[in-house]
Amino acid sequence: MTDLIIKTEVNGNLALGHNSMADSQVLWNLTQESLDYAGFPTDQLLDYLPDLGNSWIYRPEEWNNTWSMTCQPTESKPVDLRLAANCTSFESKFAPSLLEMFPQAYFGEDFHYNYGDYYINETYVQDLLVIMYAANYTDYEESTGTWRTIDLSMGALHAHGVPKNDSDWDMCRYDEGEAERASYSRIDCRVKRDLGSFGDAFFGAFPDAGDVSAIPTSFVGNFFARFKQEAIEDLEISTITPRDLQRFYQVYMATKDTQNKLPVQRLMSVQVAAVQLSTAFIAVFGLLALFNCLAGAAYGLMFLHHREAVAAVPQSKLDWLLQSVTSRMTSVRGLGYTLPMPATPAERQAENGWRYSAERRRAQFEGAVYDATWAEHNQSIPDFTTLPPEFPVKMSETRHPAPSYTLGPS
Repeated sequence: MTDLIIKTEVNGNLALGHNSMADSQVLWNLTQESLDYAGFPTDQLLDYLPDLGNSWIYRPEEWNNTWSMTCQPTESKPVDLRLAANCTSFESKFAPSLLEMFPQAYFGEDFHYNYGDYYINETYVQDLLVIMYAANYTDYEESTGTWRTIDLSMGALHAHGVPKNDSDWDMCRYDEGEAERASYSRIDCRVKRDLGSFGDAFFGAFPDAGDVSAIPTSFVGNFFARFKQEAIEDLEISTITPRDLQRFYQVYMATKDTQNKLPVQRLMSVQVAAVQLSTAFIAVFGLLALFNCLAGAAYGLMFLHHREAVAAVPQSKLDWLLQSVTSRMTSVRGLGYTLPMPATPAERQAENGWRYSAERRRAQFEGAVYDATWAEHNQSIPDFTTLPPEFPVKMSETRHPAPSYTLGPS
């Protein structure tokens, strides 16, 4: 079993701008699996999303997406996280460390965050996850009402052992103090539209969405289920890498912008399963088939050459039984005749392969009388092959049981 890549028409949906979408973890997971399976790069946004049931494969020449992404990742780094007493905003609460982790929080036109945590009691948060998103927009295009360039940053903060407050009001949920340990990862990207609009309507990705706060909220919805399960089981928390952030941003935009379900078919590369036979297997199978044909031909020639001998071989159980009887008994006593002796090879050769019919052999078998006592005098053996089809008179007479003898003194 192997896989082949073929080109075929693939069903999918064309992207059309939307501001946001509801939490759709199953759809997000399936879409990410589809992109990963296809080997789709993270350096562009999708204007077209193939149906998830297709085993499509990414080929650069088959795509003409309008948005590219050029990114600079910051891999996971530890940070000394100290929470301030001021809880009026996220920036004030995390001020001592936020400038190092995510400076875009102070310089972005748009800055939004979302978080989720797992706490043990009223004073201790075991694990905290914070997703941050910031963006700046340039090069506005009047014809489509979109910004052609977006400089954005996405960050993920994981803190373990955070002091908790009595209040549940946003950042006041966390008390003043230091976290036991913390780390963050970040990716900074320039998202740029490379191609123009198509006619009056613009079909394609729409990264400059109006509901920017939905972006970090969706990130938390996607990552927090795994995060919390690992926290509950007291496992090592999986690191959210810069590539994870970039890939999910790509997934979120693709699923958000294809909510209208505008079906379109495109010629794309698809991976299909195929069964291929190895050269060795074909060679061995061919030799076996050739030997089988030669054996069949040899058997046919042998059968034609020895057809008389083959014809003399008994063909049924009755034939074998009759042959056994005639070969073991030279004569019987009681009716004045003896069973025929088996023909010699010379006699069988003289018969030119003529075979007795089933009816005649049955007549021989049923007309014979068998006795355990040998005849005192050998009688001539009639040749059954010369008998007429009807039974002789003597054979058709009423048979009498063999005489019985009384044992003991007379």
